[in-house]
Amino acid sequence: MSLLATEYAGLRDSCGARNCRYYCGFDEKGETVLAVLVMERSLPVAGKIWYASSGAVCDYSNTELLKEFTGFIKEEMKKGGATCFIMDPPVALRIDGEDQAYGHEVHKSLTDLGYELNPSIENYTYKH
Repeated sequence: MSLLATEYAGLRDSCGARNCRYYCGFDEKGETVLAVLVMERSLPVAGKIWYASSGAVCDYSNTELLKEFTGFIKEEMKKGGATCFIMDPPVALRIDGEDQAYGHEVHKSLTDLGYELNPSIENYTYKH
């Protein structure tokens, strides 16, 4: 865990993020079903943007969880004055040129919830 914290500190410092938020989601049994670290950066024109490097740690095939998370993060963005939420979950659409069914299912779930895919091959990210 300390390596991850060290890496995030370096990323935070290099991108100019000032505030970090950590959110966890729990099921009825109290089990953790989602965790995400969100970094905040203020830009002159865009205002505050939130960035979740590697997205949330969760089951991306659980559409109800994604829906609840999206509603929650939107409310948190309003409270925090953020204008954009960007994440890049580790979900592959293609591997070695072959389409990945799971990746396309997750992509559909995310876009149905209002996320937009940045189609740049160098920078696959989703934003809301």
